[in-house]
Amino acid sequence: MTVYFTPDGIQATKGELIEFKRRKLRVKYCHFAVYTFDCDADCQVSDRDCRSERLVGDGITVGVSLLEDSRFPHRPSRYKIMEKTIRELCKNKRRCRVNNLDKAAAEKGLEPFDPDKIVERARFFLRQNLIENYYLLTKNCEHFATKCRYGEEFSCQVNELNPFKKAILSMLGRRGQRDQNLKL
Repeated sequence: MTVYFTPDGIQATKGELIEFKRRKLRVKYCHFAVYTFDCDADCQVSDRDCRSERLVGDGITVGVSLLEDSRFPHRPSRYKIMEKTIRELCKNKRRCRVNNLDKAAAEKGLEPFDPDKIVERARFFLRQNLIENYYLLTKNCEHFATKCRYGEEFSCQVNELNPFKKAILSMLGRRGQRDQNLKL
């Protein structure tokens, strides 16, 4: 059984991937973000209020945040890379854990970057201030997090989908892309 924690119960260090349990329209899935802020030394580079007694749940993550309503899969959603605290992403429930996807990365022959490099990469994407298309199968929060940590995008959740569900999602994604191209 996988153990999930409250925001203040999780033990994470800089550069680790945090997995958040989610449920939308009866579908269970996980959201991923990169943990970037875990020590007072980071306070010098952050514009947020920082105190040594800060709780772990107030630690900063960088990840994908959807900007449009994704309940309509035929429309392409947009996302932006944003900073949020673990507490904001958990909503104070027992819903997070460290999951660096080490096994999947090892199967691909990937090694994690140094923690400072992972954080540097996540903050680089944050500073780009880009708004991009979100596609569940090829450009989701897990892809972003693994790109920061390993230098290559991959998603275990997508790989675990059965072929029928993948085909349906792929068709919906192509339809959304076609709709977007018509607007150009």
